[in-house]
Amino acid sequence: MNTFSVNLIGESYESRSKPLSSQRTLNFYPEVNPDTKALHPWPGAKLFSAGSGVNRGIFEWGDAVYAVNGQKLYKVNSSGTQTEVGDVAGGGRCIFAADSAYLYFVTSGKLYRTDGSAVEVNTDADNASPTSIAFLNGTFFFTGSDGYWSASFPGNGFDVSALDKGQAESVFDTLNSVYSFNQQLYFLSTKSVEPWYVNGGIEPPISRVEGGLVQVGSAGSFCVTHTDKALYFLGHDRTIYRLNAYVPEQISKIAINHAIESYESVSDCFAWSIKYEGQSFIIFSFPSEGATWAYSEPFNTWFELSTNQGRYVGNGYAYCFGKHLVSDYAGGNIYELDINTFTDKGLSTVRERVLPPLSGEPLGLSGGRLICSRLELLLERGIGLPTGQGSNPVLMISVSEDGGKTFGAEEFVEVGELGQYAKKVEWYGF
Repeated sequence: MNTFSVNLIGESYESRSKPLSSQRTLNFYPEVNPDTKALHPWPGAKLFSAGSGVNRGIFEWGDAVYAVNGQKLYKVNSSGTQTEVGDVAGGGRCIFAADSAYLYFVTSGKLYRTDGSAVEVNTDADNASPTSIAFLNGTFFFTGSDGYWSASFPGNGFDVSALDKGQAESVFDTLNSVYSFNQQLYFLSTKSVEPWYVNGGIEPPISRVEGGLVQVGSAGSFCVTHTDKALYFLGHDRTIYRLNAYVPEQISKIAINHAIESYESVSDCFAWSIKYEGQSFIIFSFPSEGATWAYSEPFNTWFELSTNQGRYVGNGYAYCFGKHLVSDYAGGNIYELDINTFTDKGLSTVRERVLPPLSGEPLGLSGGRLICSRLELLLERGIGLPTGQGSNPVLMISVSEDGGKTFGAEEFVEVGELGQYAKKVEWYGF
C-alpha cells in the first residue's frame, strides 16, 4: 500500500470545465509562504452597534463612525450607540471624503456635509448632481452627471468654482468617479483612467499626467479601492486590475473572470480593503448577483465570502476604536470582525474547501485509477468549545467521482473536543 500527500490548501478556481478544476475556498483565506501553508477562517461578525434602515455606507471621521441608514445619518460612538444627526434623501450608496472641519458625502446626486451635530445639503449651482467626491491638498474634487469634473475652493467643499471644471482629456468618455491615492487624483471613466496631479495653483488646480493614460475603464462608481501599496478596480471589461506605475496589471484569474462574465449586472459592484493581522485584503461585492470575491494581496490568491448563502454582510468598512467594523447591507447594524466569533450576525457560517482533482501523479501513475482506503487530515485539533454546540466539532466530507459535477452524501469526521490536541483525524469513506 502506498501513501501520498494531498494538498488541501488553495484558492477558489472553478474552471468552465469542472474536471480541470472545481476548487472553491469559501470563508477561509489561504496563507502560503516558504514555511507555512494553511487555511484560516475568515473572522466572524459580532454585533457592535444596533441600528435600523438599509445601510448605504459607513466612514470613520474624528472620534466616531458615521453611517447612512435609510434616509438618516447616524453618529456611532465607541460604545456602539447610534445618534441621529440629520436627513439624507434618496437611497443610493454614499461616497465619503473629509477634512478637519467637515465630513462630506455624495449620494443620489446630492452633496452633503456634517460637523457631527447637523447635516447640510449643498445648493451650489456649479456643483449640480455630483456622482463622486475625493479630497486632495485641501481641495475637494467631484465628478458630475454632466460628464465634467469640478473642484472646490480650498477649505470649502460647498463652494465650487465655475472656472475649475474639466473633462477627461485623453479619451472623451463618461466619468464614473474620482479617486485620491498617493497624492494624485484618478478620474475613472467607462473606457479609461486618467491620473492628474496638483499643479501649484493655476486654474484649474490640477493637470493631467502626460503619458499616464490607462486604457481600461471602470465598471461603475463604487468599484475602486486601495491598499497602502496599490489602487484596485473592476474594469469595464469585467476584469479586476491593480495599477502599477500607470500600467493596469490583471489580478483576476481566468476562473474569476469566467464567474464575473456570467453575472447579469456588475454596475453596482463596490470595493473596499482591509488590513487584518498585517495582511491586506481587497473585497469586491456584487449585490445584484449575491456574490463576494476577496483577494489576498501578499499571497496573490482569491477566495469567496458569504453570509447566509448570499453575498457577504459587509456593506461598508471602517477601522475605528481599535476595531474592524462592517455595516450590514440588510439593516443599520454594525458588526465587529472577530477571529474568535464563529458566526456572522448570529448566523452559522458555512466554510468550504473543494480540492483539486486527485490523480495518480504522485505515485507515477498518470491517468491511472486510484483506490484510497484512508484519508488522514492534518489540521488544528482540540479547539472545541467547552459546552453546547461546537463542543464536539466535526468536518463534513463529500466526494465527487465525476470531476466535480456532482458530489455524494456528506459524512462526518470528529476533529477533537477541547484539549484533544493529538487526536488523529481520519476518514474511511472511500
